[in-house]
Amino acid sequence: MRISDIHIIDNGKQIVGFAGSTLIGLEKQLASYDREPHSVIGSSCIGASIVGGVCNNSGGALVKRGPAYTELSLYAKIDSSGELVLINDLGIELGNTPEEILSNLQSQNYNKDQIKFPNKLASDNEYEQRVRDIEASTPSRFNADKRRLYGASGCAGKVAVFAVRLDTYPKPERNQVFYIGTNSSKVLGRIASGYTVSVQTSANIRRILT
Repeated sequence: MRISDIHIIDNGKQIVGFAGSTLIGLEKQLASYDREPHSVIGSSCIGASIVGGVCNNSGGALVKRGPAYTELSLYAKIDSSGELVLINDLGIELGNTPEEILSNLQSQNYNKDQIKFPNKLASDNEYEQRVRDIEASTPSRFNADKRRLYGASGCAGKVAVFAVRLDTYPKPERNQVFYIGTNSSKVLGRIASGYTVSVQTSANIRRILT
C-alpha cells in the first residue's frame, strides 16, 4: 500500500489517513477546504503520524477537539482462535476479501455512495464537557482510559493499523496566544481552574487574570 496517502471525504469534513500519513501532509491537504486536522503538531517530531496519534490517544491540548480518537478504522488482529483477520470498521464498502479491501482502498476505488455514516465516533466529542468538569471525582485525562479504547484507538501496537477515519474542524477566523506567568501556585491554580471552566473568548481570559 502507498502508506502515506490521505483521502479527503465528505467535502473535507472527514479524512482517511493511511499508516504513514502525517499531520503536516493533512494540514496541507485541508488548507483548500478551510479546515484543520484533529490535532496539531507537537514538540516530539515534525513528521508526526496520524495513525500513531490514534494508537496512543495522543493530544488533548485542544479542548474542543480532544485527544486523537476514532471508532472507524481498518486493522488486522489475531482473533480468539489464533487466526489473523482483517477488520474493516472504516464505514466504507471496499469488498469482502482482504485483498479486495486493501486494493480498493489504496486505489480509492469507491464512490460517495459507498461511504457510510454509522453511529460511531470519528473524534472524542465528549472531551470538552469532561475536561471542563473540574469538580468531578475522576481525572478528565489519563492513560488507558477505557472509554477511549476501541479498535485502533489506544491499541498501542497490539493490532496492525492500515488506515483511520477522522473528523476535521473549521479553521478559526482568528487565533491569539497568551503568555501567562506568576510566582504564586495559588494564583496559577485559580487561573487554570477559571480557564478550564469558562474560557471561550479572549475577554474571559482577561476577566480571569484581573
